[in-house]
Amino acid sequence: MEKERIYIHYGSNHFNRKMLKRNVERGGSESFLNKPKNSLWGSPIESKNSWKNFCEREEFRLDTLKFYFKFKLNSSAKVLIINEHNTHMLNKYLVRRGSFCMIEIDWSRIAKDYDAFVVTFPENWKKYMDFEDKYNLHAWDVDSICVFNPNVVEEVR
Repeated sequence: MEKERIYIHYGSNHFNRKMLKRNVERGGSESFLNKPKNSLWGSPIESKNSWKNFCEREEFRLDTLKFYFKFKLNSSAKVLIINEHNTHMLNKYLVRRGSFCMIEIDWSRIAKDYDAFVVTFPENWKKYMDFEDKYNLHAWDVDSICVFNPNVVEEVR
């Protein structure tokens, strides 16, 4: 379990457990986005590289910032934390797919082993392009948490 952190999710005012499905899979219709769907997304509140900062800097989806809720993970949560020092932890979850042999992360396998996935980038993350390239994390623009198990989420006021 990582140290207790508070996260924020934008786009709704309340956590609806029924909306979070345990059947995690590769994300959406956008090809080459290596993100899981059917998970709760958020950013650490204290992060300088947060979703809110990204949206404001890029003038992207600003309307969603009006609605949010804060949450933390309970002490039983099993969390896979990835940063520039331990990317090797992803190696056992990689698969090659597609005609271009793109590397993707097998999110359903991670969701079987962990309740949540956290990725944090260093402040000068552009320096770590190999980190992005090797693990196909180009679409991960901010420090993020993806929660797969709704039972570990505690909403915070």
